[in-house]
Amino acid sequence: MRRRIATWSIALAIIFFTTPARPADAAADQPAGTIAFSSVGPRGWDLFVTEVKTRKTRRLTDHPALDYNAAFAPDGLQVAFVSERDGNLELYSILIDGSGLKRLTNEFALDDHPAWSPDGKQIAFVNTRQPAEKPVSHGMVSMS
Repeated sequence: MRRRIATWSIALAIIFFTTPARPADAAADQPAGTIAFSSVGPRGWDLFVTEVKTRKTRRLTDHPALDYNAAFAPDGLQVAFVSERDGNLELYSILIDGSGLKRLTNEFALDDHPAWSPDGKQIAFVNTRQPAEKPVSHGMVSMS
């Protein structure tokens, strides 16, 4: 009995380890649309977008300060992001073509991790506006 189990175990192991993995549907594994990302350059972190279909990359921001944590609006026409360009972490938005830079928050607090509402009218974010016993809170910016 032990010999039979050992034989089957070896046979299954050989089948398992020698059978090539089946390639998944390549289209299902590929991202679609546009990808926003931050990249460290000689002058700091800037935002870029890459169109997946064409693989063309464009710079959205060009500033010596850090620009990062990009979040697309639901319509895909603008991006909210975090920047240190005014001395502390603040939220900004920019149109996908790189125009229309707009500062969204203006507090002596750290604002981070923007997330758009499904209708694109508000942005939720994490901030440090609370007293020290509650170091992190949540905020909301209206886009209207």
